[in-house]
Amino acid sequence: MNITDATGKMRVTPSVTPSGASSATSSATSSANGRIKEYDDSSLRDKSEEIRKDFVEISGDALKKWVDEKNQTTEATQFWNTYFSYDREPAQQGVSRTITLSGNDIEVLEYQDGKLRKKIAGTFYGDKVTTSTEIYNARGDLAQTVDATLTGLEDKTAWTTTGKVKRDIRWFGNDGNVAREMKDSMELRSSYTSYKELMANIGSNSLDPAAVGDTQSDQFDLTLNDLRNQMTFDSHMSKYSAVLYQYEEGMLRKSVALSMRGDYLNLTNRTEDEQEGMGAFSTAEQAHATELSLSVTDYDKQGRVLQEESLRESEHNSNESGDGEMKQHYTLARYNEGTIVERSTGDFAMKEGKGGSFGRRPSILDTLATSQEEYASTVPQSASQLLATESVGFATEADHFGYAFNNSAQADAYNAARRIAAFGENQNPYSLTWTTENYVDGKLAARKVDEERAVLNPAREHSGFRTGGGLTEDARPQTVHSSNHVEESYRNGMLNVHAELNFNEYIREDAHGADVIRTHASGWKNTGLTRRHVDDTINAPLYEADRDGHAASYAMGRVLDRTLMGMHSLFSKLDYQNYEEPEQGLSESLSGSVFGRSPESSSESSSGSSFGSSFGS
Repeated sequence: MNITDATGKMRVTPSVTPSGASSATSSATSSANGRIKEYDDSSLRDKSEEIRKDFVEISGDALKKWVDEKNQTTEATQFWNTYFSYDREPAQQGVSRTITLSGNDIEVLEYQDGKLRKKIAGTFYGDKVTTSTEIYNARGDLAQTVDATLTGLEDKTAWTTTGKVKRDIRWFGNDGNVAREMKDSMELRSSYTSYKELMANIGSNSLDPAAVGDTQSDQFDLTLNDLRNQMTFDSHMSKYSAVLYQYEEGMLRKSVALSMRGDYLNLTNRTEDEQEGMGAFSTAEQAHATELSLSVTDYDKQGRVLQEESLRESEHNSNESGDGEMKQHYTLARYNEGTIVERSTGDFAMKEGKGGSFGRRPSILDTLATSQEEYASTVPQSASQLLATESVGFATEADHFGYAFNNSAQADAYNAARRIAAFGENQNPYSLTWTTENYVDGKLAARKVDEERAVLNPAREHSGFRTGGGLTEDARPQTVHSSNHVEESYRNGMLNVHAELNFNEYIREDAHGADVIRTHASGWKNTGLTRRHVDDTINAPLYEADRDGHAASYAMGRVLDRTLMGMHSLFSKLDYQNYEEPEQGLSESLSGSVFGRSPESSSESSSGSSFGSSFGS
């Protein structure tokens, strides 16, 4: 039987009969002697102790299980709140939301007008969290799915934390078939160091990345919490890649591959007071280096390539004046029934001069789609925490990581060529070459090459007052310009006509009068065995002497504008709220050209260009 002792603890008393005695005998003996018969009860005590231990151990396991489940629930709630802010992120107006936690699992259901519009299921274990999102249209049909995995949850050291998100996203058309799919990933490596320690170690105000790395490596034992309420120097490396396929009637009509890499150095004030001229809880970029790779292919209804275009860019800049540099390479090819009809390439390089930067590239805040306030938290955030900012954006919003590219494309950040064509190089040295080739029956028929450049004026730093020096001192130009044009025509694949024209700007200094900008022009035209030559000096700057002086920047800027705006339109419609059924593929009856001139005009007489003026028709 079970009884409870005075302490309130459970005690077990077994009801057993000694070995070799019956119940009747035991009862009779008790009655005869008037007392309970004494006997050796060691075996009973051993048995009782065994039962007691078993009972206590079972009770301990049950209690431990209950405590573990309670702690697990608390841990899970804390995790989802920390990484995804479900309890703090309000539902949209007119939308109701139910949240269910079960162990490490979470389920979020969102309803609008009584209909299920979004379902999110997530779970985390160890270093990883996975989420699966289903989005339904107003008819209740499945419209989009987003499957995401985030790794790096347990990385909390200040020296280096890493995180990675991988996603598979699908869009469904009105017929229920897949209309578009995308696979993308974002990798982030983040390191932090104390700004105070950094300055003490390197002994200067220089923020050289090598010195920063040496200082950070000395702090590998620090945790993120050790940098609480400090000025920190932050180093981030991000890499985003995406591949997107768009279908029409089950046929592939467009493919897009995008890759973006960024290295960022930021100074962050994580205190509530102004520090180093920075406001409370704010960050400022000190230097960055970025790379962009974009390729787009369109297909006709038979699955043949219709158009291919690609852009490659590398760029770096910092707060130090004059150290920025940017390079771009662009190619575009058009086909008709699988046969090449047109190809263009552009090569563009620019260095930072007195004109400043080349256009704002995505910052680390843009890359992570986060705000100053979220980033500049009291305690630096691990890479996985930074990837999970903006609540569940990465898990539910298809355009989450494309924001950085999309925003820069819209702001014309990647199209310095167009700005040069419209406003000049703004005293930034550059060189740009644009080549266009036209084909007939797959054979080269015409080629046009335009080059333009601006170099630093060797005399720009000369000082000293000169009487009558109109272009001296502050008025002296920082750059001088040149251009080159080549036109060729082919017959049966063989070169028939070659013409070349060069313009070089120079400055004639005058010790007693105003400096004069002049342009020297030279060129030749070969037609068969006939050769014509021109040589002239024009008393005018190049933009007056050569009306095609910006032909290269105009052509490249025009095509880049079309490409970037097309990508902006595409990436603006990735999220379901903005999603539209894919438009018909690139028209197979496009007339003219997306280049600076049409195929027809490229092979015609150039009497309306600088060639026509110099050589005649």
